[in-house]
Amino acid sequence: MFISKKIVEIHGGSIVVGNRIDDIGAKFLIKIPLKGTNVLGQPDSNKSTDGLKLLIIDDFSENLETVKESILSLGYDIDYFEDPYNAIERFVPGKYSLVFLGINVKGLDGFDLYDDLKKRDKKIKGYFMSSSKINKEAMEFLNNNMMYDHFIYKPLSLNAFVKILRNEQMN
Repeated sequence: MFISKKIVEIHGGSIVVGNRIDDIGAKFLIKIPLKGTNVLGQPDSNKSTDGLKLLIIDDFSENLETVKESILSLGYDIDYFEDPYNAIERFVPGKYSLVFLGINVKGLDGFDLYDDLKKRDKKIKGYFMSSSKINKEAMEFLNNNMMYDHFIYKPLSLNAFVKILRNEQMN
């Protein structure tokens, strides 16, 4: 553990130990910054984020927190809400380029939430985060008034978000 900690710290990262309880073991969270490394998905230092402002609405998870911190370190601006009602209350039309929504956040249907946000801001584009596969074609057939743009499957990865962000910047 000592050697691992030193290697992570040399790279500007940290190791946090959680749930340290006798006879249960420990949980380790290792964070290593992406800046200054040649990591897949990291934009060139001269390339801007094109003013993309992201809105993420999903239940808290350490995985999502790590991805969110990594996206912030790439230079993107993010607002994050665990409570969908708080997100609705604070939503400002025209502020966000992209919204990433959990399909079921604190009992609220993510698709209904997206429909509500889309009525307020026609330009916003939605991506849905799910732990199970979705039959997108069937959904679009059943709800032909709303086209759901994309799905990201959990566990979430930084590469999945970076791929979407790069595609959005090219469009």
